[in-house]
Amino acid sequence: MSLTTPRCYNAVYRVITEHGQWVLKVAPNPSVKVLRYERNILDAEVRVLGILSNYQTPLRVPKVHKFDESCKLIEAPYAIIDFIPGENLDQVRKQLDKNDERRIDQAMGQHLRFCNEITRIKSGDDRPGGPVSEFGLCAIDAPRYSTWREAFAAFILNLLSDAQDASVPDIPHEEIKHLLALHASAFDEVTEAKLVIWDQWDGNVLISFTDSEKKSGGSVSGTIDYERALWGDPLMETTFRALMAPAALVEAYGAYKPEELTASERIRRMFYDLHLSLIWVIEVTFRGVQELEHGGKDMEAYGRMGIQMSLQGLRKLAE
Repeated sequence: MSLTTPRCYNAVYRVITEHGQWVLKVAPNPSVKVLRYERNILDAEVRVLGILSNYQTPLRVPKVHKFDESCKLIEAPYAIIDFIPGENLDQVRKQLDKNDERRIDQAMGQHLRFCNEITRIKSGDDRPGGPVSEFGLCAIDAPRYSTWREAFAAFILNLLSDAQDASVPDIPHEEIKHLLALHASAFDEVTEAKLVIWDQWDGNVLISFTDSEKKSGGSVSGTIDYERALWGDPLMETTFRALMAPAALVEAYGAYKPEELTASERIRRMFYDLHLSLIWVIEVTFRGVQELEHGGKDMEAYGRMGIQMSLQGLRKLAE
């Protein structure tokens, strides 16, 4: 058994036995303080993978074999899921043949669109409260809201509370709250809660090759890490953040080209950029990963730049 992702939220182990290979994901001990949106997110991943197992998804997703949150065998919730072979796309993208890269990006766009078409009401994600309280995070005990306006406002306010708890400097709390209230009506266009994966970045896409040495014949062998999924607006996908989405992915997805966004969609996109940027900045202090070798300084710098860019855009709209 080997630890594969020592600095991620969940500890992830590759388990090799005479019967095959699996992945063991272990959540932080319940006593560990985490960001508010991260509470019980291993449960969220198990629930989302269960939902996706009912569909023929364009790309492979892991199957859950066991989920135990009793904390008896291990002092934290854990899940045993499929091991999907492959190399992380973020590690090999620069070595890809351009045609392979385009096909991979197209496959990612098609997969993301498929997932985003799954609605909360039709998903089988049944919880107390029924279909009315439908927007929110996927974990069983996460709050749900009857409108996307309420849900997203809660996401932002929770992050600001996390920033305050960790004494993160130079976060303009009051201005963010003011702009959120000022532009709140832009969120009312989102009337149907859809599955938002929210973490389909290159590091969570696995690539196999017909020739691994030459990195040729690349294709997607699977996608992983669905723990941060939520029910909301597909435009919130991290893939659609500023400067992040490959053109071939957006083309295959079939929506949300930057030049085609409506006025309300542009406003929401700025807030979604702000939301992700806040997380990057807050995580660095909250987790104590400021060391350059862990990428902490880079993450904080990108996050603070994103906060300023988002606020500048929202300020102009408020003039």
